[in-house]
Amino acid sequence: KFFQETIRDVVTGPDIFERTGMDHFFKNEFGSDILGGGAVLSEWNINSSGVSSVKTSARPQYLATVAKNSAGFNIGLEAVSSSGMQFMGYFPESTQNVTYNLVRMTPESNGDWRTVGVLNNLPDYFNPVNSAYHNGDLFVVSREGSNAAILKKIYVINPISLNGNTCTGSDNIYEPVFIDDLPNISNASLYSFSGGLYIIGEGGNGMEVHKLANQNGDYYTANITGTAMPSLRDTYTAAVKDDVLYLAGGVDVNGDDIDFKTDMWRFTESEGWTLIRNDLNLFPASFRIDFDGNDIVLTNRIVKSDSTTEIVRFSVDGTGNTPVPETIEIEGAVPLSINDSYCLNETNQLLKGGLNVSGECVPFTHKWYNSFSAGATVYSVAGKDNRLYVGTNNSIKVYDISDPNAFVLKSTFSTNKRVYDIEVADDGVMYAA
Repeated sequence: KFFQETIRDVVTGPDIFERTGMDHFFKNEFGSDILGGGAVLSEWNINSSGVSSVKTSARPQYLATVAKNSAGFNIGLEAVSSSGMQFMGYFPESTQNVTYNLVRMTPESNGDWRTVGVLNNLPDYFNPVNSAYHNGDLFVVSREGSNAAILKKIYVINPISLNGNTCTGSDNIYEPVFIDDLPNISNASLYSFSGGLYIIGEGGNGMEVHKLANQNGDYYTANITGTAMPSLRDTYTAAVKDDVLYLAGGVDVNGDDIDFKTDMWRFTESEGWTLIRNDLNLFPASFRIDFDGNDIVLTNRIVKSDSTTEIVRFSVDGTGNTPVPETIEIEGAVPLSINDSYCLNETNQLLKGGLNVSGECVPFTHKWYNSFSAGATVYSVAGKDNRLYVGTNNSIKVYDISDPNAFVLKSTFSTNKRVYDIEVADDGVMYAA
């Protein structure tokens, strides 16, 4: 029931692949964040020995879209307020007074995103929601809402002038160049093939494939789906291997009905869609697709408290008996821990969280509705005694919080870099990263 409600919350509103900051949730490069909020990117990997691992790293607060280039760098578009006002919430509700920075995280770093470009000449209502690298270029899908209609367009991010990066920003200027209108499909995502950029999404009768091709510098889209196709679904996982697209699982939500998909399909331009399995015994909304030699390995992204999860393995052509789930340990996964002192207090029809006190569950009573502005985007916080430490894009601010209703700024330390984490030791020494 919990997973059903979580999935329903995720797919309520705009399509899952057409929501700012959501494109990496179900694309295969990154793990699903549906259970962990939006604070991290979870990158999964399977090594030559078939061992699965996961690496989590912090991401910019207003990361609108992210893709991995051929060098393994994560390249994203970060929303930035152009009016000086701070965004309220995870991503801006409007495209007004919003611009974007091009940000990069290298494979060696762990959440250290650097601004490597600034976007200029933005189209009206520009709202990037999905991206992919193809032949060295960054392509972006923009879901543009006006008073008349919701338009979906494809852009390529082109450099205008490259003058280098600085410690606090970048003098590299880029602009989005319009390529073509997105075909009439929903839940669209982009995948790179040697023959062109493929667009996958929900069409009139199922999951369609459209090809963005380039002829003498002119782009055009063509429907190459064929006759057979996977059924409609609000979420799905897809991956490309040797110019073959594999699509598996997902969920179709229709009111109170939730249809969990257990099928897997493969697609080539010459053969179209081919169903290769319909008996995937994993939680279908959250597994990822990996390739180990001649095998496909499906890994459940939901890691248990003992750092284990389930996988199934079968041949890339789909042959063989029904896959049997196998429990494996995930390297790098952080085990969940629940403090035994926390409890639930149920009184009549009211359920409250609380603490165990002498064998009795005492409900929490403190109200947490107060807030205050730090005057900048906040990336990290830590507290000790009557001091609150706040990390921003280029400083650490220290507040006296003796009076919760009237915070007092005591000092500001300039860092010249974004502060992703703050810890305060027992002896009062503060450490920042």
